[in-house]
Amino acid sequence: MARGGKDWETQEELEAYLEEKRRQKAGIEGVLRRGTKILKEGHRVKDLNPGGRRREVPLSETQITRRVREYERLGGRVDKLIGLPPRVREIALGVEKE
Repeated sequence: MARGGKDWETQEELEAYLEEKRRQKAGIEGVLRRGTKILKEGHRVKDLNPGGRRREVPLSETQITRRVREYERLGGRVDKLIGLPPRVREIALGVEKE
């Protein structure tokens, strides 16, 4: 069973690999749909959300580009994603054309 550039010993190994790939794609989709990332505890950006518990910051163009490339590497198609914010969609489709 050759899949993902590798020969798999068992069906279970192949299914585990595909499931992990699906999980990663779903994570990237969620971040792109929100257009923000959540900072870990102890990290902060001044003046963005003073006094707030949840520190979400907008994704920069570079971060969107990186996530789009990773999503495509995992086999996803950004042009098929529904519900992207206009700014994210514009940058994501711009990456595709390059």
